[in-house]
Amino acid sequence: MLSWVKAPRVLLVWPDRGNVLSRRLDLVLLKRYSFQRQIDIGLLTFDKEIRDEASEIGIPIFDSLDDLPEDEWTLSDRPQDRLQRNKDIEPVESSNRRPLEYSKGWFERLKPSQKVTLVMGVLLSLTVMVNIFMPSAQIILSPSLVREHFDFKIDLVQADNGGLESSEIAIHTIRLHSMGESTRSTSGLAKVPISAAVGTVVFTSLAQETIEIPLHTTLRTSGEDGIRFRTTRPANLGAEIGSEVEVPIEALTLGWIGNVPAGSISLIDGPLGLFVKVSNREPTSGGRDEVRGKVLQADLERLEEELINRLKNEAERDWAGSKPLDRILVENSLELNKVLDRHYDHVLGDVVDTISLELSLEFSALTLSTEDLQDLTTIQFSDVLSSDLMLVPGTFTFFSQMQESEDGSAPRWIQVAAEVDTFHAFDFGGMKRLIRGQQPSEAVGLLQERYPLSSPPDFHLKPSWYPILPMIDQRIHFSWNWEQGT
Repeated sequence: MLSWVKAPRVLLVWPDRGNVLSRRLDLVLLKRYSFQRQIDIGLLTFDKEIRDEASEIGIPIFDSLDDLPEDEWTLSDRPQDRLQRNKDIEPVESSNRRPLEYSKGWFERLKPSQKVTLVMGVLLSLTVMVNIFMPSAQIILSPSLVREHFDFKIDLVQADNGGLESSEIAIHTIRLHSMGESTRSTSGLAKVPISAAVGTVVFTSLAQETIEIPLHTTLRTSGEDGIRFRTTRPANLGAEIGSEVEVPIEALTLGWIGNVPAGSISLIDGPLGLFVKVSNREPTSGGRDEVRGKVLQADLERLEEELINRLKNEAERDWAGSKPLDRILVENSLELNKVLDRHYDHVLGDVVDTISLELSLEFSALTLSTEDLQDLTTIQFSDVLSSDLMLVPGTFTFFSQMQESEDGSAPRWIQVAAEVDTFHAFDFGGMKRLIRGQQPSEAVGLLQERYPLSSPPDFHLKPSWYPILPMIDQRIHFSWNWEQGT
């Protein structure tokens, strides 16, 4: 530093912190070099250690620039005098050399953890200030969308069959329970007697004494299957042959069979028939039959079949209403596993108009994972989409059509028709370089001209009054219109 100095005197200003010179020998060497160059040197410092060291070897000390004398410095006169004074300075042995200690600044006196905390605080403050005072822009883009469609087939494989191929999906068996009751009309017909025939008969005495005819005296028509009747009130015959009395009767068997023509009733049960004869001079009437329903075997089978089908549909609807969002039912796979309980209110042959059945059933069905189907569909989709197309989240839909097996059993594969909205990928870096520093109105035109947008982009500047877009790319942010509100 002193090698290029031309002035006769040089004032060295000692810094407040830091180790400029680390040993007392450094000051001695500095003084000797200045003597060789015939230069007066002085120090301006407040460090007590440095001031003491400089005073011991004869270097003038000053407190400020205003204290510098115009003529000469204390402890320093002509070079010859300085030479004599420097000869009186004892050289410092290397073994006695010690580092100069300087007063440390406030930052150096901090602990390492405090320094880290301080630096982090400064950086955080700068970050906050940048976010508050530097402008930023949020730009919402609405790209032009294209609906892509793709058909493919997926094979169904039981989950416990091991590894799956790229075109296979695992299916799981579930158990569903359903119970219910059903009633239907019987299809059989039967005649049911509902009322007894009534009429009158005339008893004629065959004896010369009084004859009593008791209540409920039974009568019948001739023949092996004679229709039986009985009197409905008692009567007496006079004590002479040929005396007569008319008595009301009713058929003992309900129905139309009790309606007999006149003269059909001629026999009296018991010993009374030895003394009296009987005959109906008018036909009996009032016996009536009614046609009613009758339980046939076909009724039992048809009722059970109908109830099973109904409970099967209800079980499928109930599962669809409460199913996990990640499972779907394989079409036509729901089938009856077992009948847990069966109860009819009537049996075969009963004469009734309706019959009821209560059933408790267990069904089995095949399900597959919606996520697995979507993942497999996405893979199939990706194979046919071009690399520059992006999928719009939330627009993926697929329609699976289960294919029936030849034997009518559950399908072993499904036909999938998948659709999704796509758009061409945008170069955000290029977009930022294109619009930075532009006014929003000009940036709208530039973006619509260069990129396929379905509607003008929406700009949100912060602060809102800032007239142009930020010049720094990192302060410009893009987002898609479907991401808003999520």
